[in-house]
Amino acid sequence: MHSHNIGAFFQCCKQPYATYKCLESFRNVYKTEPILLLSSNGYNYEKMANYFQCEYIHSNENICFIQELESDYKSNVKKLIDRVVSAFIQLDCKYVIWLEDDVFVNKRLPTEYNYDINGFSPNSFNKKSIECLSNFGLNAEKDYRFSGHGGSVYNCDKFLDTMKRKELIDYILDNWSDLYLPSNVCQDVLFSLLISCNGGEIGSFDGHIDSYEYNPFCTIQHQYKRYYNMPLPHDLQDMITSL
Repeated sequence: MHSHNIGAFFQCCKQPYATYKCLESFRNVYKTEPILLLSSNGYNYEKMANYFQCEYIHSNENICFIQELESDYKSNVKKLIDRVVSAFIQLDCKYVIWLEDDVFVNKRLPTEYNYDINGFSPNSFNKKSIECLSNFGLNAEKDYRFSGHGGSVYNCDKFLDTMKRKELIDYILDNWSDLYLPSNVCQDVLFSLLISCNGGEIGSFDGHIDSYEYNPFCTIQHQYKRYYNMPLPHDLQDMITSL
């Protein structure tokens, strides 16, 4: 039994006003549900975290969600997986909303979901990728979609169970370039692929949209970047400190 039905994970860095507005939108809807705010070698957000009643972690290592296929990419991806696993365990929720600086929460989300990653998912994996991974349980006749970016909702238990499959993670990372996958290791593509290989399902839920224009009628919105590269207003400037 989890302590909460839903909580939020938010890795931030140096978009303080966008971070503030995302947290504000979440707290306008969810007054007490847990948020884990992690500064990935960014500003010190401890005061902002206290203001919004977040659990706070500051890391001096910036581990990006997208990794270029360079010499140390496998190590960096595994560090990211370990970071997210630790965050999900700490949150102790049935579902975790993946917050980002361009996410707005307008309404309460569903309490139950049909999929293991639930979010805007118009894109499918390349059929050649699926064929290459048939030994890991994928069906070449099936349409496998990916999601997991900002505003997506993860089934926490399925995610944690999947990330225990070290041999699967190693195989996909070792062969990324040969699996007809994107030119970078993208967190949402990777997590969706791993969960699909572990028997999970990825799909959309009503109310989640990707849109650059603000839409107050949706439940949760990704890609709303209005507050990017904007300084904190004067009355909020003490919410962060530089390190």
